[in-house]
Amino acid sequence: MHVRVMERICALGVLMAVGCGGIAEESGTGDDPETKGQRLEAEPDDPCQRTFAIELPPGFAADEVAIGATESLFLNDRVRLTAVAGQPLAPAANLGSGELDVGVDASTGELFAEGAVRLHDRASVQGAITTEGVLTRGNGTTVSGTITERASLTTDLAAWQVCFPSANSGNVQLEPDQIRVLAPGDYGALSVKSRARLALRSGHYTFSSIMIEPQARLVLDTSSGPIELYSREGFTFRGVLEQAAGDAADLLVGVLGANAIDVEAPFTGTIVAPSAELRLASLNAPSAHRGAFFARRVLARPGSTIEHLPFGGFPEVVGPDQDGDGSSDPLDNCPAVANPNQLDGDGDERGDVCDLCPEGAQGSARLGPAGGLICADEERVALRVPPGALVSEVLIGIEPSPVNPPLSGLLPGRVYEFSPAGLEFALPALLTIEYADSDVPAGVDESSLIVLSSIHGTALSNDDPWEERPSSVDTAENRVQGTIEHFSHDGIGLPATRVEMSDVTVSLQVGDTHPLTATPIDVQGGVLNHIVEWSTSNAATATVVPSAIVGAQIGTVSATGLGSAFITARVRNSAATVSGTTVVNVTARPRRVVFNGGIFVLDDDFSPIGESDDCGQFTYQDFCEVTASAPTATITLGGPPTCVDDEVMTDATVVCTLDPTTERVTVTVNSRLLESNACPNGDLDGQNSLTVVLDSGQADSRSFRVNNSDEGGDFADWSLAMSNNDTSGPATRSFGGGSVSCP
Repeated sequence: MHVRVMERICALGVLMAVGCGGIAEESGTGDDPETKGQRLEAEPDDPCQRTFAIELPPGFAADEVAIGATESLFLNDRVRLTAVAGQPLAPAANLGSGELDVGVDASTGELFAEGAVRLHDRASVQGAITTEGVLTRGNGTTVSGTITERASLTTDLAAWQVCFPSANSGNVQLEPDQIRVLAPGDYGALSVKSRARLALRSGHYTFSSIMIEPQARLVLDTSSGPIELYSREGFTFRGVLEQAAGDAADLLVGVLGANAIDVEAPFTGTIVAPSAELRLASLNAPSAHRGAFFARRVLARPGSTIEHLPFGGFPEVVGPDQDGDGSSDPLDNCPAVANPNQLDGDGDERGDVCDLCPEGAQGSARLGPAGGLICADEERVALRVPPGALVSEVLIGIEPSPVNPPLSGLLPGRVYEFSPAGLEFALPALLTIEYADSDVPAGVDESSLIVLSSIHGTALSNDDPWEERPSSVDTAENRVQGTIEHFSHDGIGLPATRVEMSDVTVSLQVGDTHPLTATPIDVQGGVLNHIVEWSTSNAATATVVPSAIVGAQIGTVSATGLGSAFITARVRNSAATVSGTTVVNVTARPRRVVFNGGIFVLDDDFSPIGESDDCGQFTYQDFCEVTASAPTATITLGGPPTCVDDEVMTDATVVCTLDPTTERVTVTVNSRLLESNACPNGDLDGQNSLTVVLDSGQADSRSFRVNNSDEGGDFADWSLAMSNNDTSGPATRSFGGGSVSCP
C-alpha cells in the first residue's frame, strides 16, 4: 500500500499492463472505446514512484492534525473547525512563509505557523498559538492558550511513495445514469458525470486525473480497509459520497499536480495535495467537510464547517525533508540534494544527482581530448577531466595508496596513486574524495579539509613536500573537491592554519645574507611539510630566494639596501592567507673615511734683532671609522701637534658622523695655531674649521689656512684629501716631515 523508495522501484516496460499495485481485476463496462486499453508512455529512465509528504507541527502525527498548509492557510469568516464528540480539537498549521489568516467570527483549535498569524474581529482560538512570526489581533478576539511569537519550529514529516506506472488500464468515463464497479488498479482519467454511480472498494487506485460532477455518486466499501485514490494531475469534487460499508473516514485522496483542487460539495475523507491549492466550498448547516486536509495552500470559504475525522492509514512520521523534494530523509536516496524522481542509474541506493559516480566505479579508463569521469575505490574517489585538458588519449588509473607520509597532514586511508605518473593537464582536473566522519580527527572542523598533492617524481618519499590545492567541502555528503594539475599521489587532509617563522626580526647590514625557516602548523599543532612561497615587501632593501629543494621551507634573505622589509612565507594555495612574516632591518656597513695630505707651518721671526723665519713641511695619512652602533668617531689628524722652531705649533681634530640610513659621513675638521717659547705649551693664537659631507664612495679635497690672529705673521697651511669607503679602505696612520727652507 505504502511503498518506501529503497524497498521498491517499479520496473518500466513497453505497453506494460501490470501496475505497481498488481493486475487490475476488472476494468468494468462503459469505458470510452477510443481510450480503453490506452497506455501512458513514460520516459525510459523515469521510475514510477512519486512521493507524497505531509509536513507536521512538532510532536503531532498526521492523523492528529485537521488542516496543514506549506505556504498559506486562510480560514475565512465564520469558518468553524470542530471535532467528533469526545475527541480533542485538532490543530491547524501553516508551515510555510505565508500568512495563517483566521477570519471574522471564525473559530479553530491550536495554531502553528512559520509565518505571521492574523486573527480578525471576534476570531476564537481554543488552544495555544505558536508562530515563528508575529500575531496580529482584531477586536474581540480570544485565545485560550499560550501565545508564543518568534518561536523556532522543528517540523516533522509523514512521507510515502506511490507508483504511477508507465502503463495502465485506460480511462474510466461514466456517462449520466451509468453504473460501474471498479476494482483497485491503475487507470487513466476518471470522469463520473451527473447521476452516474461508481462503486469502489478497499484498495489502491491511480488515475491521471479525477473529476466527480454534481449529483454523481461514489459508493464506497471500506470494510476491508482504506480506499486510496491517487491522481497525477488534479481532483475536482462536486458530487456525493455514499458509504456502503466500513468507516467513512477510510478514504484518502492524493493529488500530485499543481492545479487548483475544488471541493464544492460535502466531502468526507483526507486530501493530500503537496503542490496544489485546496479550496473548500461554503456549506449550509448542518452540512460539513469531515476529515483532514493537507495542501500547499488551503482556503476554507466563508461559513464552512470542518470536522476533524482522522485517517488511520498514514505511515508513521519518518523525519524531516531537508532538501524539500517531497522525500523524507530516511526515504530519500539523496537527502541533501533535491531529486524528486529518485533516479539511481547504478543501483547503489544513492541517487544520481548526489552520486559521486552515477555509472559506478571503473578503476581505470581511457580518456582523450573530450575528457570524462573515472571512479575507483568503491566510488570513494572520482576524477573529472575537462574537455581540452588532454591532447591525446591516455589510459588513466587510480589505486588506493598504502603510503601515509609523516608531516603530510593526510587523513589515513584517503590517499591515491594516479597513473601514468607525471601526466600534466592543460586545464585543471577536478578530484573528489569521500571521507567518513570517523576519519576526521577530534577538534578538526571537517569544512576545513583540503585536497593535498605530492610534488615528486615517480617515487614518493617521506621528505616530499605536499601542496595545498584549491578545495571545497560538502559536509552533507562528506566529500572534498579540489583541482589538480598533474599526476602524483593525492589525498585529503588538514591544511596549515598558521606559519611559524624562525626569526621575528632580523638586523642585517647591506650585503649580508641570513637563512629563514618557515614551518606550517595545523590546527592540532602538528608540523606540516607543505609548500610555501616566499616574497618581500621591498626588494630594494631585502630579497629572498627559496632553497633549491622544491617547496622547501628555508629561504635565504639578502640585504640589498638600507631600510626595512617584510619577508613573508605563505602556504601555497591555502584557502585563507596562511603565512608568517619576519621584519628585516638593514643598516649601513661600517664606513672608513681615509685622509691624506700635508701641512706647511711658518714661524714668523721678524724682530728687532733680525732673526730669520723658520718653516716646516709635513705629510700624514689617517682614518676614522664609524658604524651604525657607533656612528661618531673623533681622531687627532696626523697624530700629535706639529711644532716648528720649538715655538709655533698646529694640530687638527676631526669628527666623523655617520647617517646609517644613507651611509653618508659628515666630516668636521677643527684646526689650531699655537705659539710660545716652548712647544707644546703655547697659547692659542688662531683657529679655523671646515665641514665636508661625503656620500658613500665619494672623495673630496680641501685646503685651508690657520693664521696667527694674535700677533705676528705665523700660519699653518693644511691640504686635505678624504674619501668615504667601506671597510675595504686603507686603515693606516703615518706622519712624517720636518724643517724646510722658508720660501
